[in-house]
Amino acid sequence: MPTTDQLQTIAAYAALGISLWAGYKAYRVGQEQVRLDAHMLRIETSRERDRVAQLASATLRASLVSGSDSSVLQIRNEGESGAWSIEVTADGSDLHDHPCFTISPPLPTELDSGAQVDARMFVFDGMPQQSKIELTWTDHRGSGQRWSSTVSLII
Repeated sequence: MPTTDQLQTIAAYAALGISLWAGYKAYRVGQEQVRLDAHMLRIETSRERDRVAQLASATLRASLVSGSDSSVLQIRNEGESGAWSIEVTADGSDLHDHPCFTISPPLPTELDSGAQVDARMFVFDGMPQQSKIELTWTDHRGSGQRWSSTVSLII
């Protein structure tokens, strides 16, 4: 039969073992928490980067609008940022050279957010019925932003 001192020693060793095991488990839980925190930080950083990119992007669009005495090609910036180095082509050539559009003064090469510019359309016999309009521009995302569509020129 073990003595009281031996039982106390065994109990102390058991308590030490349980304490070491609990410390190891706490360490492992802490490591897992650090891993999860790092993962959440990556997700939040990605979301913030996407939000900032959305705020820094221009969205150029064009449409043909019929007025009371003529039609115009409206080019507008629907994005949250300005656009610059804007180029407008119709059927692969510069809009200034297209026979259906009269542009004076020249179109601006920059459009702020919410801004628009109009290119008056010139109507003549034998004009094409549609035209492929392409817009290219630079914004805070970089160069090479692009939009294109075929618009009907007969209204």
